[in-house]
Amino acid sequence: MPRVSILIPTRNRATYLAGALSSARAQDLPDLEIIVSDNASTDGTSALLAGLADPRVRTVRQEQDLGMVGNWNACLALARGDLVLVLSDDDELYPHAARTLAAAMNDAGAILAYGLVDVVDGSDRWLRRSPAGPAREGGPDFVRGRLLFGACREPHLCATVFRRSTLLELGGFPEVGNLSDLTVEVRLGAHLAGEVLCVPEALGRYRHHGGSLTADPRRALGGFGAVREHLLADPAVPAAAVRHYATTGLWSFLVWRKVGVGVGAARGLGDLRLAASAGLPWRRRIPALGLVLVPRPLLLGLRWAYRRMRRRDRHAL
Repeated sequence: MPRVSILIPTRNRATYLAGALSSARAQDLPDLEIIVSDNASTDGTSALLAGLADPRVRTVRQEQDLGMVGNWNACLALARGDLVLVLSDDDELYPHAARTLAAAMNDAGAILAYGLVDVVDGSDRWLRRSPAGPAREGGPDFVRGRLLFGACREPHLCATVFRRSTLLELGGFPEVGNLSDLTVEVRLGAHLAGEVLCVPEALGRYRHHGGSLTADPRRALGGFGAVREHLLADPAVPAAAVRHYATTGLWSFLVWRKVGVGVGAARGLGDLRLAASAGLPWRRRIPALGLVLVPRPLLLGLRWAYRRMRRRDRHAL
């Protein structure tokens, strides 16, 4: 069984970090190392880590804030395992996660392997389970599926393992904001001969809450723009698929902010300006302006009517 390094980059999340650490230490895989990089935290993280007495755990403190991706790479530089799994400090693993993913990666032709996650909110209420992708698919098929049909390929870092050697060959995680993991997955699939494996069972809990990067429009929209430019510079990745992913992501985020969050016109126009600077095409900016100006109750009513019509059509069939 290949050795697994669980990387836990953390910053000012001592409350959640205790759960992440506990879940990593509870793994039923014998050959395991856990690396925690404290990214200049100012809360109780240092005290929490100082109280650990586990030979599998190595900790390091960064004296200056390296940024999110910089801290990921700081963990990666310390890893010695054959495989690496990045566990965010607010997520948790189920006890069999590392063993299950390591067993899948025993296949020499596997590029990466991922499982499903249970998505929970900040109060640990269950929201949904991520969808299962194909059990096995070639790298190019995964790339097209990830970019063109992202909702059907939804790897989460806390349930994904990479080969450390290939990750280092790519230069680690690129500085493209909150979509750095997607960028690595796509580039691995585009450059390596082999298959991407999906384990069709839940391997961890992914926490979606107010502190998540997806709730920050500047970071989220900037991330779509950054990943767009990074992947367009790679000739092995289909450019049309990259543009489709970025456009769909930018537009979907604007819809979610208006309908799901309920932002007003002023904040909506600010979101639209950010999306335009991140590369939202002109043909999408005009309907986006309409989205910003239409009252939210009307949009919610239209959504209710559409869903009711879809249910009626399904019953008719």
